[in-house]
Amino acid sequence: MNKLPCEVVMDLIPLIKDHVASKESEELVRAHIRECDNCRQYYELLEDTSFDDQKVIETIRHKRNLYLTFILLAGVITGYQLSLSYYMFINVWIMPVIGILCHMIKPVKTYRLALICAAVFTVLSLFGTLLQYGIDDGMILSTLAIFILMFVLIMIGKLLAMLLHYAWKGRWK
Repeated sequence: MNKLPCEVVMDLIPLIKDHVASKESEELVRAHIRECDNCRQYYELLEDTSFDDQKVIETIRHKRNLYLTFILLAGVITGYQLSLSYYMFINVWIMPVIGILCHMIKPVKTYRLALICAAVFTVLSLFGTLLQYGIDDGMILSTLAIFILMFVLIMIGKLLAMLLHYAWKGRWK
């Protein structure tokens, strides 16, 4: 058998630790390690660099959800600002998009997130009305109507997201 130089073995050891090297290379290096003390010490000192896949996936999912939450809040605030102008009916398009974002963040717990978004929109609307007009008799009823309307529009977006998910994936999760 050809004896491998120590430099070549030390170059191959990180590949073996990462489980990337071929079986033949791994067998040759292991045979060399049995005979060479320096390479054996290097092999034992080198840490295993395997990653916890689940932890990496959770980190990516957390960052994605954080970005989508900021987009969600920006959508709610934009919808509120547009409801104060002549473009108030654009919320018929914005709120379903918020529902789709809610579905992307938490497919199972969308209802709570939608309630929170509708509540934020309603509180902003109520606060703006209080600052502009003061307390009025119909304020509570109109605020409740806004809340229900925004929640229904967000749920329409959730339904659209579920149907698109079913159409693209072909199954329910």
